Amino acid sequence: MNPKLEHLRVAVVPTETGNGIDQQSTVEEILNCPETRLYALTDYFKAQNDEEIDLLHWSFLIDIVTKEDLTGANMPGIHMAEKMHTAHLVEEIRVKDPDSKSDVDLAIYKHEGGGMFAMDISFLDQVVNTDDFDRPIIPDPFSDSGAEEGEIEHVLLFD
Repeated sequence: MNPKLEHLRVAVVPTETGNGIDQQSTVEEILNCPETRLYALTDYFKAQNDEEIDLLHWSFLIDIVTKEDLTGANMPGIHMAEKMHTAHLVEEIRVKDPDSKSDVDLAIYKHEGGGMFAMDISFLDQVVNTDDFDRPIIPDPFSDSGAEEGEIEHVLLFD
């Protein structure tokens, strides 16, 4: 589940006014509270930095289209680090592709769990998911959870 950025709002509710809103409040209660202010994500951070928001407040991340409270939700691509493993480059080798008979360069990695695996280097150059240092992030080849459970574990590759 990855919500559209344009659907996300931060609902800000003051905590010391007796409005009854707390961390267990439903989205309906939060949105119906007359003291709730909704901010687009970038506007929320600006308001926070400009001290326009009450010092003591609750903040809820809400999808205004689906009316879901996403506060603390695990979203692929955003919270990958929570389930991310690491693997370190051992060496690069060249092998013959049995079908095309052409040379293929492989990078061999040692997974933190002890296993080893190889990746086609040309594939790694095309990986879209990277961390802040442009290191590739791929689905974990040793993960025992998969798409059928809705959560795919990932591995961060280090040179």
